[in-house]
Amino acid sequence: QEEDAPVRQGRDPAGGVYFSVEDGWVMEPWTGDYLKRHEVAKAFESLVETSAQESVFLVHAGFGMGKTFFLQRWAASLQSRGYPVVVFDAWRNDYLESPLAGFIENLRDFSNSIDDNEKKKDILKHTISFAQRAAPIVTRASARIAARILTLGVVEGDIDTAKEIIASEMEANIKDVSDSTAHLFLRSASQKQLHKELSDSFFGLIESIRHACDGKPVYIFIDELDRCRPNFAFDLLEDIKHFLGASGAHFFIFCDENALQSQAATIFGNQRTGENYVSKFYSFRLRLPDSNLAPAALNFLSDKDPESFVNGPPSHYEHFAKYCDITQLSLRECKRLCERLVVVRRLRPNLAQSWPLVNVLCIIHTVFPSHFREFEREGCVTLPEQLRSENIDDPLHNAIKWVIESDKKSVAAFEADIEGEDGQIVGYATSLMNDVLGMPLNDPIRAKRLVAREVEWCSELV
Repeated sequence: QEEDAPVRQGRDPAGGVYFSVEDGWVMEPWTGDYLKRHEVAKAFESLVETSAQESVFLVHAGFGMGKTFFLQRWAASLQSRGYPVVVFDAWRNDYLESPLAGFIENLRDFSNSIDDNEKKKDILKHTISFAQRAAPIVTRASARIAARILTLGVVEGDIDTAKEIIASEMEANIKDVSDSTAHLFLRSASQKQLHKELSDSFFGLIESIRHACDGKPVYIFIDELDRCRPNFAFDLLEDIKHFLGASGAHFFIFCDENALQSQAATIFGNQRTGENYVSKFYSFRLRLPDSNLAPAALNFLSDKDPESFVNGPPSHYEHFAKYCDITQLSLRECKRLCERLVVVRRLRPNLAQSWPLVNVLCIIHTVFPSHFREFEREGCVTLPEQLRSENIDDPLHNAIKWVIESDKKSVAAFEADIEGEDGQIVGYATSLMNDVLGMPLNDPIRAKRLVAREVEWCSELV
């Protein structure tokens, strides 16, 4: 964050951290951003500034690629600069009967971040108005949910702040939940009129939020939609489609689009229809770019094993980080794998001389489990295609390939088998085989199987 950038007190959805210049400290929202996602956020903000006033973005990335991390850090960054941000975690609300109920509660919660009491009341007033007009949609679920939304949960909130609004807005229209719901249905001469009222009330709510935040546009983030029950996910999209693209509001839907399309296909009967259905909800499709995982892996390892990084990253960790990138792990898999490797290192220091072999076995154990089982059973296995030597120009890796694939019973036979190979490869391979034999066994096959079992045992602890 630039030194002269205005910092406003606000809640960080990632962990309840407050940003405040007066307190003398400001948390950097992008701490731990090993994939440089802050650059992506900057590009997205530039796109928002140059796009139409009403915009709906779908941000696509595969499972475990850091969508939620990106959303949370970007939201924190925006909030620290005074932008109003509403974050709706669809998966955490998946237990609700009505998706719109949870969404409206999030809008209500936003008012808690406003310090000015009059502006807070204005936001609550417009939120209640919006909730009233959403009642026919909400009550598809149950009268209990309707009551919670129509009263906006004021019994659980700041009664003093809301009392004036409740008196003026609620008494005339909501004396009884069932009666008021029926009244709302009757008052809506048609579905078209209902949708217009709903949209108009939402636009009024957005304007009240912008007024409270110096006219800045509102960012509305919807996360984890692809993890929800299909009916919940698409009910939410159908419920909010009437005000997607509200003037002054930018909607961002974070999900794996392929997963969402597959869910739609199960409902509509074919993949093409599912794809068309999902695409109608957004104006722009953005994608979190693929990144080199090697730097991220080294940072994960440094966090978990800082004492090994006192003099810079150890060579065996650098070697491991390359494999994380080559095998195209997700960010979540990469982090989990780094944790596993550190556990192996700490619990089995006797494997220290065999780290290059352990690195590859950890990768195989996670990404290619059937290959690992064969190696554990036979003491040798043909490496999967992604780890073949022709794809990795590295003498040490070529040596590891020979060690893993060799079924010879002695180092002498092993050396004869690789005669004619590059001298560096032979040196690496012989050294590795001798290191494995250094575990008090006189049989490379049994020794390699033992290394595999140690890796398996440590992995089960993670």
